[in-house]
Amino acid sequence: MPFTPTYNVESAKEIKRRVKVPVFVVGGITERGTMEDIIHNGSADYISLCRSLMADPKFPEKIRGGSDEPSRCIHCNLCLAYIYTRPLQCYHGKRF
Repeated sequence: MPFTPTYNVESAKEIKRRVKVPVFVVGGITERGTMEDIIHNGSADYISLCRSLMADPKFPEKIRGGSDEPSRCIHCNLCLAYIYTRPLQCYHGKRF
């Protein structure tokens, strides 16, 4: 099954429509422009990052500095696959 970026945005948008508290969205968001679109179009109030930070810990600093370079995360999910047998980190597609 191919990776679909921003796979939780539609759910976040629906939740935001129904609640009166800030809504975070997470999942497959690795590009600054996408983050800005999500916030500006009102789909969510905040962006939460996980794998993007494992792949590129300085990603927020780069965004703050004006970079449009996406996170190094390639959505291979090996960080989760190895969670019980190896250190929690980005494996960037490298299988053991």
